[in-house]
Amino acid sequence: MERRAEAPPPQGLDFTVENVEKEEQEEQGSELVLLGVDASPESSLSGVMLDDHMAAPEAAGLKQILLVGSGQARQWMSPQLLPSRQTVFANPCSAALPWFQSPVVLCKSCPALHQLYYDPNIENKNLAQKWLMQAQVSPQAWHFSWLLLHMDKVPEIQYFGASALHIKISRYWNDIPADQYESLKSQLFTHITRFASGSKIVLTRLCVALASLALSMMPEAWPCAVADMVRMFQAEDSNVDGRARCLALLELLTVLPEEFQTSRLPQYRKGQVRSVLAQECASVFPLLEQLLQQQDSPGFIKQKVLKCFSSWVQLEIPLMDCENLIQAAFTSLQDPELFDTAVEAVVNAISQPDAQRYVNTLLKLIPPVLGLQEQLRQAVQSGDMETSHGICRIAVALGENHSRALLDQVEHWQSFLALVNMIMFCTGIPGHYPVNETTSSLTLTFWYTLQDDILSFEPDKQAVYQQVYRPVYFQLVDVLLHKAQFPSDEEYGFWSSDEKEQFRIYRVDISDTLMYVYEMLGAELLSSLYDKLGRLLTNTEQPSTWQHTEALLYGFQSIAETIDVNYSDVVPGLIGLIPRISISNVQLADTVMFTIGSLSEWLADHPVMINNVLPLVLQALGNPELSISSVSTLKKICRECKYDLPPYAANIVAVSQEVLMKQIHKTSQCMWLMQALGFLLSALQVEEILKNLHSLITPYIQQLEKLADETPNPSNRLAIIHILGLLSNLFTTLDISHHDDDHESTEVKKLPVQQGPNPVVVVLQQVFQLIQKVLSKWLNDAQVVESVCAIFEKSVKTLLDDFAPMVPQLCEMLGQMYSTIPQVSAIELTRQLVHIFAHEPAHFPPIKALFLLVTSVTLTLFQQGPRDHPDIVDSFMQLLAQRPQRKASGKMSTLYTWWGGKADGSLKSCMSLGMSKRYPSEALLQLRGSYLHVFSILDHCKCVSRQRLAGAPGSLEVSWLPLQHWVHAACLCALQALKRKPDLFLCSNLDVKAVFQCGVLSLKFPEAPTVKASCGFFTELLPRCGEIAPVGQVVHENGKALLQAVLEGIGGQASRSLMDHFAEILFALNKHCFSLLSIWIKEAMQQDGFPSARVTPEQKENFSQQILSRERVNKRRVKEMVKEFTLLCRGLHGTEYTADY
Repeated sequence: MERRAEAPPPQGLDFTVENVEKEEQEEQGSELVLLGVDASPESSLSGVMLDDHMAAPEAAGLKQILLVGSGQARQWMSPQLLPSRQTVFANPCSAALPWFQSPVVLCKSCPALHQLYYDPNIENKNLAQKWLMQAQVSPQAWHFSWLLLHMDKVPEIQYFGASALHIKISRYWNDIPADQYESLKSQLFTHITRFASGSKIVLTRLCVALASLALSMMPEAWPCAVADMVRMFQAEDSNVDGRARCLALLELLTVLPEEFQTSRLPQYRKGQVRSVLAQECASVFPLLEQLLQQQDSPGFIKQKVLKCFSSWVQLEIPLMDCENLIQAAFTSLQDPELFDTAVEAVVNAISQPDAQRYVNTLLKLIPPVLGLQEQLRQAVQSGDMETSHGICRIAVALGENHSRALLDQVEHWQSFLALVNMIMFCTGIPGHYPVNETTSSLTLTFWYTLQDDILSFEPDKQAVYQQVYRPVYFQLVDVLLHKAQFPSDEEYGFWSSDEKEQFRIYRVDISDTLMYVYEMLGAELLSSLYDKLGRLLTNTEQPSTWQHTEALLYGFQSIAETIDVNYSDVVPGLIGLIPRISISNVQLADTVMFTIGSLSEWLADHPVMINNVLPLVLQALGNPELSISSVSTLKKICRECKYDLPPYAANIVAVSQEVLMKQIHKTSQCMWLMQALGFLLSALQVEEILKNLHSLITPYIQQLEKLADETPNPSNRLAIIHILGLLSNLFTTLDISHHDDDHESTEVKKLPVQQGPNPVVVVLQQVFQLIQKVLSKWLNDAQVVESVCAIFEKSVKTLLDDFAPMVPQLCEMLGQMYSTIPQVSAIELTRQLVHIFAHEPAHFPPIKALFLLVTSVTLTLFQQGPRDHPDIVDSFMQLLAQRPQRKASGKMSTLYTWWGGKADGSLKSCMSLGMSKRYPSEALLQLRGSYLHVFSILDHCKCVSRQRLAGAPGSLEVSWLPLQHWVHAACLCALQALKRKPDLFLCSNLDVKAVFQCGVLSLKFPEAPTVKASCGFFTELLPRCGEIAPVGQVVHENGKALLQAVLEGIGGQASRSLMDHFAEILFALNKHCFSLLSIWIKEAMQQDGFPSARVTPEQKENFSQQILSRERVNKRRVKEMVKEFTLLCRGLHGTEYTADY
């Protein structure tokens, strides 16, 4: 084939696409784009796309074609030489025109744009959109975008051309040669002037493009950009109407700050440009003031002026420089046409964080805000929600953003108090939210801010402000409780479900506000609420509505849910009042239930009062409308007061069983109820537990037996899942061991030591064959299998060692399940068994056999295609990386005492220690019945000499509560002198090589959790290189493949959020395989384009040397090296995308 060399390429630069993000690269790919030119001079330009199903280039009228692609130079080719399914840009002429005006093709009849806007087929739309996105970021967008802006094009095509220009200017600024800046600027000005009287959406996009150009040129190449813009548009132009030019200028000035806020300028450039723009406001604000003050300025011009001002104030312009325009905006609030825009401008100006520096200006703004009160009252009286909403926004913006600054101005306390009272009026605005008003919700954050600022003052000053504002906050409580009241039953019945949900959220916000008010008013608030409720319930002469009673109870509930009321002297009286409430409404009954639930901890300390409220809760259980409130309240009582409930246990179980059999509650509430019963039964004698369990679950076991005999169908499937869910939730909370309870009551101490198997284990052994029978028919159903596994998994987590009798038969069943149909839930249950029982000699054989079987079956899945089972791969990698739980040793207590610690066995005291020293609350370890705080050990370790630590007992093992990985690692570092057994997945007869290869393959999965689990596996495996010969051999033979996969991920194949995990593997390789790593990394980096074509050989060599340097022992530095190198590989180093990375 012969290439037509006589056809010259177009003059100008050969721009290449520089992707900013990997996602862009994926969107563009290597596919080429076709834009063709009709050869006949009299024909209009037409766009042509070629593929296997379209006409040949000659048939389209193309005489010569320009072939461009990723990484290729431009080549002019004849149509006959064009390969199939490639697309090209054609440009046969106009070498004399500037580079940004070459007449390439994509005109009004462009098929892709027509498809995007008018094709009803969504697949065609998506294809067209993808093609157009590729075209916008291609080098040829510099050429065709101008052609699309011809005035004879439809607005959709013009808009696409303007958008393409903006994308090229904002993202690919470095493509533009410096000597072309002025020409490009001139062309943009020309087109903006041309479209001043044309399509508004196109005008806006052109203004955004020019704004982006100005931001990129400031301050060096275009130091007075804004002043030049104003001067350019103020110049007389006979072809364009003056009003249209004014609107175009205002549009340009409006989008300029907005474009700055979203620009991709580097951080240091942003600071420079912001400073320049702030100075340029001197060229803008006088113009805006003039336009607002002109009597003949039409409304739409003034509206545009206010929008422009609103945009500029967000550049942190000094508030005193905005004072005149803010006053003009206040004046504009009287004009209904300008009201909304003026509100936005004032709020934006007042809300700037820097505004609090200008206290004098803030004080000047209080009178005009207070001057809006009459307009506010008239709006409320007339039902004008928009006006009242806008004025409220202004008052709240001033008060909320600057309350501290205004409080400090003691001499102006009366004016600020007047502002506070104005906001109080907005909080108590008449009507029910959200049907009659939507304003009051705006004020709630202000009240929190005000009390927080008052309480932050020193005691003397705080006392003065409390004297002024405590009465205000008592008034606020009355207002909030009034706003929280439900409407009448008749009115509420007409509300939509959406309105009811908004009202529910609004009440939650009021509840939060009351909690903060309590910080201001203290116990006096509870006394006030109690007095009002008492008067309400005892006043027979003037019976109150249920709404009033409900609101007062809601106030109590709001405070009791979050504040410790155990020492309040009004709670006993409240408990005594609750039975006197006449409950005739569902909403009132709900609040009564939730109030009782919020007092459950108080009831635990005052068990004599339980009988006052428990009958109400049990009665409410039978009402389906009170399902959530009654069940959740019973669960709280059973959890907090379980040691005081044995006298009521029979009644609670009977009522619960009755409502469960009636099936009046939804599934989730049934599960909660079973959890409540689990708490309740945990405090009974073993014989009583077994007796109640028998009566409680026998009906379900019988029903399950019947379902197991039936042919599988959707209805009995749901019934089976429901029954299994009830059992698993019951076993989740049924725990007769008391080592994890800090309750010190005499009842607990009198409970006998457990003899024989755990009641849960007894029940599970009885129903085990039935569960196997269910599985035999439903093994193909993942949800049924998951429900079965959940029973055992929750039981294992709750019972721990007490579950031991079930281990052999459960391991056997799991093995059969997984060998037949591998499912994630089976692996998760296996993980729990490995975690707890792998180091028990009696249980090691079945655990080992199960582990090897799961590994064998999963390896087979890998051979068949692991991408079909990402969830199984994820769970399997987590299983391989699982640390077996260490069992407590008596010598550990000796070691802890030897270290200087105290093991008092109390969870509460341990947590108190953590809080007092600001330790992470989850960093606990458990030694038999004692809780210890990891970091208290670590603190003491710092004082222990190396020699003394070396003399520590050698056979100690630790029992860990579930910790975060970093806490776990910290603990292991502290206990590095302790000898540990090898982990289970390192059994000598395990096919370590196959497991290793599976891990390498999993590192390349797109699912982040799978990659994390795989990284965790290698982080655990590599330290065993020197301990276990098979592991060392596999790493020696396959470690290079592991490094290759890690470098591929760092090079761009994996998400940047995973880089710390890949760094962990590099750190482990460095620590345990340094000599091999130095060879492997050198060989890997010698490959061309690996791990990314964006990095140079010098950068790769530098990274290799850093990884192998002395800093390799510093994990933090290794992570920093990896992060920096991955940015280089992705072409993101130094860009705004990575400013916070």
